[in-house]
Amino acid sequence: MVCPTTRQRSVPEDYRFCPTEQKLVGHYLRHKLMDPDDSICKTIPEIDVWEREPWEIPKLAAVAFPEMEEDDRECYFFRKCGYGARFNRKTRAGSWKVTGEDKVIKARDTENVIGKMKILVYHATCAPGRTIQRNCADEGLAERVLRGGTGPDWKWVIHEYHYVADDVKIPPGNGTYVVCKLIKKEADFSVLSKKHYLSNKDTIDSLIEHYLKKKG
Repeated sequence: MVCPTTRQRSVPEDYRFCPTEQKLVGHYLRHKLMDPDDSICKTIPEIDVWEREPWEIPKLAAVAFPEMEEDDRECYFFRKCGYGARFNRKTRAGSWKVTGEDKVIKARDTENVIGKMKILVYHATCAPGRTIQRNCADEGLAERVLRGGTGPDWKWVIHEYHYVADDVKIPPGNGTYVVCKLIKKEADFSVLSKKHYLSNKDTIDSLIEHYLKKKG
C-alpha cells in the first residue's frame, strides 16, 4: 500500500529528504499518530512492508518521492501496526529479525525520551525451489533464496522508530504506526566464507557488532 496523496507531492529538483531522528519521531511520526490523514502523508508514504521483499520497497517509495532514484540506498515510509497485536515480520521469501538493543531517542530541546529505534535485518528463509518475484538489482540474494539459503543478508536493514511519549492517545482498535528507514547496505564478507557466515552464530554476532559500531 502506498498513500495515494503522496503522488501529488511537488518538491524542488535538488530536494533530498534527510530528517534527523528527533524530527522523524517528534514531528512526522507524532503527527501521523495524531491524525493518520494529516497532510504529513504527503511527505512520507505508507507501505505494507511485510507484503513486499526489501528490494521491492525502494520502487514503491520512489512513487512518492519523484526526486528519489530506485537504486538510492535509503528511503522512508510509515507502517501501520495492529493495536496490541504481536507483529508478524515475515515476507514471502524471508523475514525481518530484530537485532541489538533498542536505541533511545530524546528531544533535543528537553532531553525527554520521545521514541525508540529498533534495528531489523532481513533473513532469507525461502524453501529450495520456490519462485519469488525480484528484480535484477538483487540477483545475488534472489539466487541464494531460491537455493534455500538462510541467515541474515546485510544488504537490507530497517531502522524502525516508535513513538513512546505519553502525549498522544490512540483509541483502542485504531491501530498505530511506526516510521521506518530502509537502508541498502553492502556486506563485507572478504574474510569469511559464506558457509561459515551462514552457520556460525558467533560470526553473525560479530557482524552485528561491526554494523552497530559503524552506525554509532
